[in-house]
Amino acid sequence: MIQSEDIVLFIREFSKKDYVIDETDLFDGAWIKGDAFTTLIQSYAKKFEVDISNYLWYFHTDDISDFSVGGFFFKPPFKQVERIPISPLLLTEFANKKNGI
Repeated sequence: MIQSEDIVLFIREFSKKDYVIDETDLFDGAWIKGDAFTTLIQSYAKKFEVDISNYLWYFHTDDISDFSVGGFFFKPPFKQVERIPISPLLLTEFANKKNGI
């Protein structure tokens, strides 16, 4: 069984931030955003063998490439939904179930 400490250590290595704890919101608390957030989730899925096929990034982070012509006419996806925080505790739960975020 994967412990939350395993996930916290993984995130600390990934983000180089020592203050990540079980309840830390990775977006607001650890300041992992945009492409870095996506890379973290992909690395997490591979390391802990979690299916992320239904993962929708725009519920959890922003898009650093927010400068497109379409952006003048339509809100980007992450601005159209309420953000759902992801914490090490939540990632631990998914890692132990082996199913998606």
